[in-house]
Amino acid sequence: MTIIGTLVGNWLTRIGAFNASATGRRDNGFSERAMYIVLSAVLTGFVAVRILKGHWTRNPQYLAVAIVGSAVGAVLFHAGWPQYDENLVLPTIASFIGSALAVHAFDRLLGAE
Repeated sequence: MTIIGTLVGNWLTRIGAFNASATGRRDNGFSERAMYIVLSAVLTGFVAVRILKGHWTRNPQYLAVAIVGSAVGAVLFHAGWPQYDENLVLPTIASFIGSALAVHAFDRLLGAE
């Protein structure tokens, strides 16, 4: 488990999710951008599962997949178009598309329709 934590921590550092102090060391907390990505991913995941699959308590596996897809969509959008980070609509649409694609891919993987 610590290997996964280390890999995720290194990945978050590379995308700029950790604050850097004046000495170049990482702080123990996430930056505002990382917290925005996480909060946005969770909320968009709930909405996407509710719209696409019904209530999330009946489909918790879809909620997990939608949250991961939403975070990936937000990070990819940020990597491709960082000038639109301050916009409210475009990153939200990218997160929702990431959620929808992840849910659809999960359906295809399970063989569901």
